[in-house]
Amino acid sequence: MQRYSELEEIKRRISKETGVPVELLDGENEEENRSRALAIAAFKKERQEKLEEELTPPQRETTEDQFSKWVESAYPSNEGFRKLFS
Repeated sequence: MQRYSELEEIKRRISKETGVPVELLDGENEEENRSRALAIAAFKKERQEKLEEELTPPQRETTEDQFSKWVESAYPSNEGFRKLFS
């Protein structure tokens, strides 16, 4: 019984440190539980970043940006452009 309560305390501590729910920790000792918690936390972080990337709307290019790109492509050295507006 004492071993069970010690293991539950270890799981609660690891859960608090890593943010992984205690219910997902089923190891027989601290090392197993910590290893599992770190793997779950890494997976969660990776998946969260991927979801945020997927859900973030693409940035639209402004008219000013489009014009700047056109000027750079039409007048790569900017010499011709400067002559037009000088």
